[in-house]
Amino acid sequence: MLTRTLPPEQWWIGAIISGVVLVIAIHPIATTAKKKLLLPLIPLAGAAFIYLDANGDEGAYPVIWFTVIMLTFAAMRMIFASHLRRQFSLVQSGQQMQPLTGRQNAVFWCTFVVVMVSLFIVI
Repeated sequence: MLTRTLPPEQWWIGAIISGVVLVIAIHPIATTAKKKLLLPLIPLAGAAFIYLDANGDEGAYPVIWFTVIMLTFAAMRMIFASHLRRQFSLVQSGQQMQPLTGRQNAVFWCTFVVVMVSLFIVI
């Protein structure tokens, strides 16, 4: 763990940064101005819940979980960018998105677990 000695107050800085990274990563997914304005609500709602839940706790575990989850979603957005680009081009051409196959679901969830565990080990 690279951040083993960080106090909870400093973990909140990491949580804010990871929330901003997530919003930047998923910004291209939002197709309308309204959706782009609502994007920051995703990490804000999570942060509010974490703050209310962890208020008074000695450890930083809820904030660490939040940070890792936000960074995992941002990494997954980058890893599967080409697939998402193909799906969005279908939608823009008036067609429906192709449903995920069982193999694609398995690859997604295995990648999700590997990325999340890797982030926990590194962080």
